[in-house]
Amino acid sequence: MPTMEPPPSEDVPSVEPISATVALMLASAFELLAASLRTTGGDGLVNYAVVVGAVSLMLVAPVALVLFAEPLAQAISPRLHEGLPHLSLMLLVWWMPATFVMTFVGPFQGLCNGWFSSVAGVMGAFQLCRAHVPPFDHAVTQLQALARGAPKERTILSYLALTSTAVWITAAVALGQASWEHPAVKAWALIVGLVSFIMCSVYLLFEEATTHRLAFALSLALWWAQAIAFSFVPTSFISTMNGFAATWASVCLAVYFLRSNEATRALAPVPVAPPDEDGFGAPTTMYQAADEPPVDPSDGFSRNFDGTGVGTSSWISGAPPQPKMPAKHLDAQDDL
Repeated sequence: MPTMEPPPSEDVPSVEPISATVALMLASAFELLAASLRTTGGDGLVNYAVVVGAVSLMLVAPVALVLFAEPLAQAISPRLHEGLPHLSLMLLVWWMPATFVMTFVGPFQGLCNGWFSSVAGVMGAFQLCRAHVPPFDHAVTQLQALARGAPKERTILSYLALTSTAVWITAAVALGQASWEHPAVKAWALIVGLVSFIMCSVYLLFEEATTHRLAFALSLALWWAQAIAFSFVPTSFISTMNGFAATWASVCLAVYFLRSNEATRALAPVPVAPPDEDGFGAPTTMYQAADEPPVDPSDGFSRNFDGTGVGTSSWISGAPPQPKMPAKHLDAQDDL
């Protein structure tokens, strides 16, 4: 008799701790090396970057000791493994503001090893926290399930709100740092990102905003079309990794949001004829263009997008359209 496996417990992490630990160790070492060899930028920011990498290595060392040298960890402290959840949370709290400062303010604003190691550091700390803190991993899993079940247009706008935030934050930092440049283009980028963030937030928060969805998607795409213009102007904003990537990601998301709404409008579900008294009839739902005249359910036939009527089976199978058979012919077939 086969035995049924018990359902997975919520205490079992969905992330492998070894890979997260190795990734965080490499990211910390690379960030420390990149900051140590940095010769440009403010001394305070460079020193802060050095401290970030050094402290991260010290915090992740006990985690690696428990995972890769458990007998040695037991000899040092039998209760060392009990502190892994606290160390994981400390690493996540340590890396989140550090990555923000180092990539948005400095010294790793441009495309460099320091930028990639900073982003890898916060991602590694996030995965390590999921591996050692079950409540945190459960919360992330629940959020992922909610995101997968949400409508696609709301998911796109959520990403667009995040990239818009990155645009206006990067532009605001560039306005405060590069005083020798003309502020017009950077102020332009700040306004574009801030207005886009407000538009996405209004759409996501208020149900009444979804009544004119296609017009909203068109206006959002046209609003981000101007970002293509200032992306060609060489400024301290677009020369940063965050500014360049967030600008073009926002343009692509706005266009994708427009295309998804056009597809929804082109294929709108409408009801057709219900089954007859014998249980036979057309499907309960068909798709037609949103601007096509409404289908008459009484004919019992589906319609193509050009308005021509075809039998249900022919429409599904792709066979040539068949005309309706007169009632007297149907009676003759019944007699046979």
